[in-house]
Amino acid sequence: MSLDNKKEKLMKFRFHRGGLKESLKTTIIINSMEELREKLGNPATIKFQHLGIDTRINWDTYYVVADNKIIGMSDSDKFS
Repeated sequence: MSLDNKKEKLMKFRFHRGGLKESLKTTIIINSMEELREKLGNPATIKFQHLGIDTRINWDTYYVVADNKIIGMSDSDKFS
């Protein structure tokens, strides 16, 4: 299989807000780490911290930490 045909996993990302409803309104689909970095304002570092299943929305949830600040949540920590 060529790299051109490789199907990438899409990541759901939402920004941290005061409550779940407000946060879910910011949900976007991210195609790559480069796209995530761009959406977050090009931070020097991006890390993921696994939280577990959020049964309210059925996400296997991760904190997204940019430059040592929790900026949002995702449903994955990788794209492949």
